Amino acid sequence: MNASKAIALASLFALAGCATTPTQKILRDMAIAAGVGVLVAQQKQDNRAAYSMMYGGVSAAGAAVAGLYIYDPEGKTKQLERENADLRAKADEAFGPRLEASVPGTMGGRIPDKYRRLVSPGEWRVYAIDQWAEDGENRIIHQDKIMELIPPSLLPAQGVLSKGK
Repeated sequence: MNASKAIALASLFALAGCATTPTQKILRDMAIAAGVGVLVAQQKQDNRAAYSMMYGGVSAAGAAVAGLYIYDPEGKTKQLERENADLRAKADEAFGPRLEASVPGTMGGRIPDKYRRLVSPGEWRVYAIDQWAEDGENRIIHQDKIMELIPPSLLPAQGVLSKGK
């Protein structure tokens, strides 16, 4: 066995080791397929170098195409991104502010139907939270409530009052 065959065989065994990511697996399979293509081409009697490059290249390309379909690195990435978004939404729901109370700005009063589309009555909301905030170098403050006030406003672009009504 000549030195080039020994190097090719040693490279195949080294690349056949543990490949953990889909990209590493595809590269490993390409190297193995190229090595097998070169070994098959060595059986030809004439122009072994050209046949070796041709068979090795074609088999490596075929292994790469097959590996992309088998290992599907983009599909796995998309699945992990969806799972990450779901977990982030669940964490935000579990640890985010929780609405405790909400009262419309009219405080129980009623806006006449004729003006309802022209007025945003506003409201206030109280959220429950559980977080700590730094207040200087040696002090922290526990926060447990957020109060939000949405002021009332006029919406003149929503409708125009006609004269005489």
